[in-house]
Amino acid sequence: MAKHNTDAKALKVAKELKNKDNWKHLARPSGFGYYTLQTEDTGDVPVRLFLSQSLLNDAEDILYRQIVNATRFPGVRMVVITPDTHYGYGVPVGCVLITDAERGAVAMGPVGYDIGCFSADTLVPLADGRVYPIGELAKSNEEMFVFAISEEQKIVIAKATAKMTRTNAPLVKVTLDNGREIRCTPDHQFMLRDGSYRVAEELTPDTSLMPFDASHYGRELEQYNKLLTGEFDIHRHQRWSHGDNHKVVSVESLNETADVYCLTVPRHGNFAIDVGVFVHNCGMMS
Repeated sequence: MAKHNTDAKALKVAKELKNKDNWKHLARPSGFGYYTLQTEDTGDVPVRLFLSQSLLNDAEDILYRQIVNATRFPGVRMVVITPDTHYGYGVPVGCVLITDAERGAVAMGPVGYDIGCFSADTLVPLADGRVYPIGELAKSNEEMFVFAISEEQKIVIAKATAKMTRTNAPLVKVTLDNGREIRCTPDHQFMLRDGSYRVAEELTPDTSLMPFDASHYGRELEQYNKLLTGEFDIHRHQRWSHGDNHKVVSVESLNETADVYCLTVPRHGNFAIDVGVFVHNCGMMS
C-alpha cells in the first residue's frame, strides 16, 4: 500500500468545487469523437471526455471531483477520460494523465484501479427493510435501493446494482467492536467517522468507522413505497450513533480465496452494509 501513500502526496485533492452540480452541462462536443470540459475547477488544464452522450449522462456525479483531482497532479498538461471510466482511488479508473517531461510525476496509483469487494455472504440492507446477501443481489440482475451518504452530508436512499467483480480473490476479516465480522478484499475502502476512506488492510484497532443502523429509519421506511427516494440529515444519524460508534477490533489475513462482489451506487459512490458501517462502491458497471 505504499503506492497509495506516494501518489497521495503528489495529488492535490479538490476540496471545494464550484461546478460539481452542472459539470455535465459544461461538456462541449469537439466534433472529433470526444467532449471537451473546461470549468472554474479544472482551470487551464484541458480535459477530453471520450464518452458518448449516454455514457456522459450515466457517469457518476462524484466522478467530477476525481477529474478535477487529475487536473491538479504535478506537471499535468491534459486529462483524458476513457469510455470505461468510473470512480477509483484519487482519480478515475480509466483516465490518462499527460504530463510535462520535466515537471511531471510518475502516475501509477492515480491512473486508477478498482475498489475492493466482499464475500458473497455479506449482508446489504435495502431501503424497503429487507436484507440480502450481496451474492444473491448480484444474481438477481435487478436495480435496488440502498442507503448511502451524499456529498451534502445526508443519508440518502440511492439506486444501486450488484455484480461479481473478481474470482478467487484474497480475503481479510475485519472484526468490529459489536462482534460483527466482514470478509472482504484487502483493498476495500471503509468510510471513517470523518467521511474519509481507508482500505481494509490499513485499518487499525480502535479506528472509528462511520456507523449506520437502518432500524432508526422506521418511519421513513414506512413511506418508501410512496417516496422511493429520500434524504435524512446525517447529523441526526451521528447523534444517536455516538453510543454505538463502531470501532475496528482487528484485521486478519485469511488463508483462503473466494469470488467477491460489490455494488455500484452511481450518484454517491458508497453504501451501508448490515454490520452497521458505510463502505465504498466499486464504480460504474459496464
